Amino acid sequence: VLGPNGNTRPFYWCREDWPSQEMRKIYTTVLFANIYLAPLSLIVIMYARIGFTLFKTALPPGWGSGTAHREGGGHKFSMDSRQTISR
Repeated sequence: VLGPNGNTRPFYWCREDWPSQEMRKIYTTVLFANIYLAPLSLIVIMYARIGFTLFKTALPPGWGSGTAHREGGGHKFSMDSRQTISR
């Protein structure tokens, strides 16, 4: 590594000192599963449950046919309540 004034200095880093290469692979696999796969699996399961619940929920009458907005459906105001609100 090049230091100030163009001087070189040694480059240091830390590494685990595993008794065997197999133990390092096991540790890396367990770490990957805990940090990445477990949260990803949980997120996928929860979104699937939400999607399934929304899919099987019945739509209110008139929704989904495309006529509710054109016919003015969905409005719960009567003529009296519209007059009261507009005053």
